[in-house]
Amino acid sequence: MRTRKIWLFLSLWILGFSLKAQSLGKAPLYNYTPRVYKASSANYDAVQDARGVMYFGNFRGVLEFDGTHWELIALPNRSTVGSIAKDSLGKIYVGGVGEFGYLAPDDQGKIQLVSLFDQLALPPAAQSSPVRVIGTETGAIFHVRNYPAIFVWNGSQLLSFNFNPDLVKEAYKLFYLDR
Repeated sequence: MRTRKIWLFLSLWILGFSLKAQSLGKAPLYNYTPRVYKASSANYDAVQDARGVMYFGNFRGVLEFDGTHWELIALPNRSTVGSIAKDSLGKIYVGGVGEFGYLAPDDQGKIQLVSLFDQLALPPAAQSSPVRVIGTETGAIFHVRNYPAIFVWNGSQLLSFNFNPDLVKEAYKLFYLDR
């Protein structure tokens, strides 16, 4: 009887090790709540920079996550960020409601939005519209919803290309084909 108990104990002990080994090799999956990252539960887009830092378009701005800490980068007009993209050089571009630009450190090293939107004189309706952004090789393409133009940032200059107003709804579906 005693031998049977010892064998049962050893069998369960060995079985415990084999069951534990089954979980090895699986990537850990974490679910972060708005309470943890201190922003809205509405996240719209995401991109990762060359350092591995993640950026999320959030209802309250851009969320930056380095794997440990969350930081909220509010846009100058405090708008929602619905679109984020990265160019081939690694620069992060942001499209919000009535705002667009790129992320760069300020004088103290804190990441901020450098606005390109303020270079434009758009009508009030366009100033309250969401902006779609697409990363390119050397910059980004921006389209303000319901406005008949696209704006191309080439890394140093913001260019404007007008198109037929009948194509406004289709332009918001644009994409960049990298050859």
